[in-house]
Amino acid sequence: MALWGNNDNVSYRYDGLSGTVTVDYDTLEVQGTGTTFGSPGFAKTGDVIRIGFRGTGGTYFGDAAIVGIASTTSITIASTDGLSGAAIAATSYWISELPQYTTLNPAYSEDSTFNQETSSFQTYFTGASEGYTGTACSNIGILGTYQNDYYNHVAGRIGPDYQGNNGVKLSNDGNQIGIQAIGYGYANAGAGSGVGSDRVYVGLDDFPGLTTTSADTPVPSSYQDGGNFYAITSIGQTYIGLGQVLADAITIGDPIKVNNDNITWLSGDVTAGIDTGDSLVFQTYRGGHDRYVYGVSGAGVTAGLSTTGGGTSSDGIYGTSAGWVGVTTYVDTDGNYRVKKEVLVAMSGITTGPAGLAGTAGAAYPPTYA
Repeated sequence: MALWGNNDNVSYRYDGLSGTVTVDYDTLEVQGTGTTFGSPGFAKTGDVIRIGFRGTGGTYFGDAAIVGIASTTSITIASTDGLSGAAIAATSYWISELPQYTTLNPAYSEDSTFNQETSSFQTYFTGASEGYTGTACSNIGILGTYQNDYYNHVAGRIGPDYQGNNGVKLSNDGNQIGIQAIGYGYANAGAGSGVGSDRVYVGLDDFPGLTTTSADTPVPSSYQDGGNFYAITSIGQTYIGLGQVLADAITIGDPIKVNNDNITWLSGDVTAGIDTGDSLVFQTYRGGHDRYVYGVSGAGVTAGLSTTGGGTSSDGIYGTSAGWVGVTTYVDTDGNYRVKKEVLVAMSGITTGPAGLAGTAGAAYPPTYA
């Protein structure tokens, strides 16, 4: 009985279908339906049974070494240490010749106690609100002076490229709201203003934390109309007073851009009001941990060299050598997807197959669902 072979896709049964298995965690017995365990060219003692679907939309239960075969429909496994612990009944599987010792290594177990961890939004920075933000407002006030703690933590990870699970988010009412910009924001004019007027009908209700100035410059506080800047010299709840009269008329509903160090413009409206002095919790999506042993063929090596997506290696995020390779994936503290590889057995001639073929047929490398 060899410690490993080179096949991550041992034949299932004579007609090419996969059959299903049910696992008894107490007796270590695996009962098959439509299986051909022990038949020449099929599962044998020393092989590993990999249970479930390793891919998008499936559930993968883990690996176990086969130590006994009672019949074509009944085998005994060495341990359930590599399995998730969830009930396994009438579930797809495939047979592999990967190194048996990995099934007893907690690092490669599908048990969440050891291996799996789900990525989540976690607190990254906490500040204090500089003004009241009502629901349906997409601006917040927080002391945002250039190079202060808030700016240094947040400014590098905001904007259109940092939405979804990327970048820094404001946590509000159970939601994570992306940040579009620091130092300015937008709101719609509540009323029109004619040429020669010195008022624009937005105010503290729209721009919490807004301050006044006497300078017609982008900062510290101005209404911006194209390349023209108007100093904000007075602030009401629903209007701002300007240091000079308007050269262009404003129509009700027009988008109004206001520059101010304290303003942070969000990618969506808050759904729970924020009072002055309330904590503002900013979060990032990080964590997560998954480790899995792949059989990497020559084709897998080539495919891994062309992968991108946040890795630090110049030879592809999944670049590795052929053989049995332990792959760890996770999201780092900056929200970047990371991949670490450890070649457990370097060897050529690995046979594998794409997850999903005939139910489950050897997870292909690199994974397409990661």
